[in-house]
Amino acid sequence: MTTAIYSSSVTGARPDNQDRAWAGQNGLLVVADGMGGLQSGGEAAEIALRVARQLTAAAAPRKALIGAFEQANREIWEYGEQRGLTGGVGSTLVVCLAQEGRYLVANVGDSRCYYINNSAAWQITEDHNRAQEMVRLGAMTAEAAQRSPFRNELTNCLGEPHTIPVDIFPRGNRWGIIDEDCALLLCSDGLHGWVTDAEIHRTLLAERDLAAGCGALIDLALMHGSTDNVSVAAAEFGRLARPKRTWRWWRR
Repeated sequence: MTTAIYSSSVTGARPDNQDRAWAGQNGLLVVADGMGGLQSGGEAAEIALRVARQLTAAAAPRKALIGAFEQANREIWEYGEQRGLTGGVGSTLVVCLAQEGRYLVANVGDSRCYYINNSAAWQITEDHNRAQEMVRLGAMTAEAAQRSPFRNELTNCLGEPHTIPVDIFPRGNRWGIIDEDCALLLCSDGLHGWVTDAEIHRTLLAERDLAAGCGALIDLALMHGSTDNVSVAAAEFGRLARPKRTWRWWRR
């Protein structure tokens, strides 16, 4: 059962915000990171968000997720083609469907989804960029990939004239299980490129509630020098173990 939701997108060091983030009471979380210039990138992300928000509970959720990504890809391509921006406009997209104690996550690009419980935070999705491709090939360690300039080179995104591959997690024909007292957090690379997994876990649990924790994560990314828009969409299930607040009683 969802007990709290949160979404925010902060412009940061960029002159305009090309990210979009949304969290719904129906268990749907969305983050999109647009590319292709100020107005065009924002419009691409807006298209991705609009299409994703139309997702509802379906008898075949994996098929519905893939269909939404294909529709967003097609609409972004058509948007760019109509404006002479063919090949120059696109967006990442990560979507989480959480319902009845289960979740599915789909992604294209390098916006991420994390699963967080009282013990740790770990990445569910796999980045679609050159650095991660090199990690998969054994040509680079995961630690080196975090600092590599190749992490900014996407290998898959929305806005292509052809069908794009869409990753869905967990792999195989199954759902992920939502345990008691956990959270699912989606974010753009403006956050995860500047904040470690351990910092995500520590910061989210250090604050009084989900909203305060996500806000602190955004502040931390900016404090660390994030040069991008910073976006988060999250849902909490149950209640994560946070420090108890102490009250001081003063006597006159």
